[in-house]
Amino acid sequence: MRKSVILTLALLCFMLSGCAETQVQKNNDALLQLEMGMSKDQVISVMGKPSLNEAYQSLNGKAVVIYRYVTQLAFPPRSTIHREDTTPVVFENGKLVGWGAEFYKHKLEIDVNIKNN
Repeated sequence: MRKSVILTLALLCFMLSGCAETQVQKNNDALLQLEMGMSKDQVISVMGKPSLNEAYQSLNGKAVVIYRYVTQLAFPPRSTIHREDTTPVVFENGKLVGWGAEFYKHKLEIDVNIKNN
């Protein structure tokens, strides 16, 4: 009985990780289709709904919204999504202005005068 439970759990984990790998690959492929100036709705039509989001108002008064998409798998797998497993997609006043961790880090430093390490 115990062997069958362990085998079932192992099989379930394997199947779930396959689904996660597929979504990660889809997100990475979709990033290649993004274009500067796209609206949030256009990005969602390409990327799907984001896994996480955040927002702030920059020092110059612009509304900045960040959608985060899972683009790498955590190992060992976690039950929650962590920022380091995502790629940020950044909008300013509703238009796509850039994406990627380095872009986001630089934008945050400029917009709110925060130094990230």
